[in-house]
Amino acid sequence: NVWNVLDLLVLQLLLGSLLLSWTIVPLGLMSPKWTNIAHALNLLPCYLRLLQIFELSEYFGTLLFTVFGMAQDTFHFLVLLGIISLGFSCALTPIFYPSVDARWEHGVSWGFWAIFGDVDLENIDKDLTWERHMIIGFLKYMLALTSNVLLVNLLIAMLNDTYIANKDASKREWAFNRVDAVLEFSSAEAHILPPPLDILVSLRSLIGTSAAVSRCNAEKYCIIERVVPVSAHEVEVYFEVVGAEFSIMVMEQSTLSWEGGGLPPDEVVLKEGVSNRGKIVFTDVPLTKALHFTFGQKELGYESVPIHLSEDTWRRPLNALERRQIKLLQQQVLNDERESKVEDKHEVIKSDFEQKLTQCTEEMTRLSQQVAELVVEQRSSAKRRDDCEADNAKFLRAEVERLQAHLDAVGNSTGGRTAND
Repeated sequence: NVWNVLDLLVLQLLLGSLLLSWTIVPLGLMSPKWTNIAHALNLLPCYLRLLQIFELSEYFGTLLFTVFGMAQDTFHFLVLLGIISLGFSCALTPIFYPSVDARWEHGVSWGFWAIFGDVDLENIDKDLTWERHMIIGFLKYMLALTSNVLLVNLLIAMLNDTYIANKDASKREWAFNRVDAVLEFSSAEAHILPPPLDILVSLRSLIGTSAAVSRCNAEKYCIIERVVPVSAHEVEVYFEVVGAEFSIMVMEQSTLSWEGGGLPPDEVVLKEGVSNRGKIVFTDVPLTKALHFTFGQKELGYESVPIHLSEDTWRRPLNALERRQIKLLQQQVLNDERESKVEDKHEVIKSDFEQKLTQCTEEMTRLSQQVAELVVEQRSSAKRRDDCEADNAKFLRAEVERLQAHLDAVGNSTGGRTAND
């Protein structure tokens, strides 16, 4: 853990500075300014240690993950910058300063500051030939071009790629770090006091604690040798029974309890060739809570004792099978994330399609209403036109009849006058 290494560095600098100021400085073998410098340098990791608090924040946690990735790119960039700057410095220093004293005075580290433009090359030897001036001008141009243009833009491109690559993975890493922090602080083995106030508890952990013993009396008791976590919710309790005869049935009546719950063992395995030693397997155990073990049933009279997970089992190196399983789990997480992204993309496409389909349906409904209105209007227009034509035809027939009657009347009157004549 990086934070544990940082804590170790802070404590070493602090204890070393205090030890020197109490022993060597009073004897006059060291100036007090060196201890002051050590205390001043110790402030930097102390302030960096505060960044762990920001890991719990989603915004700052993802940002810190990206910053750490960029710091790795910057370290690789500094290696490349050091090689190029040292090469130009070693090539230009003998030309700038022909005398040995001037070379020792200026050294070759000035080329590292060329990328920041903090280089003073005015106080060089003026009695240089034109050939040297040409070489100096060419090398100065190449140094400025390489450091200020090529390397700076390379660094910007590297940081940009790192930011884009870590943007999606940073939230997943922050979630894992937050879960680790919650499990660390909620663990039953976590110290109540923060360092360095928990020095007594830490010394006790380093020295080791005696094994838990579930006693019936002074002659009959069960020693808990180890408590090994097999998985996230499974533990194996290794035991040794002294002064009592027992059977598998008695062991199967043992209990592992915690605040708000408890359970019997799932499996009891005796050590081969030994009748009083073995292991009890418990599953579905909340490892973040304080655990208590009771040997056998309550009628036997064995007391309930607190047990702790064996710390060495957490720090053992992973074997090939476990590393393969972790790699497969990581790959599964990445695949699930890709599938979730694909599903989200499909959901977006589906939602967009449904929205467009709804718009098309609404538009078709509106057009259907307009067509129905046009049909009704056309029918009413046709009816009005038919009525108008019928009225016109009726009017024309009436006019024709009226004219016909008038003509008949005129014809009759004309025929009567002719007959009289």
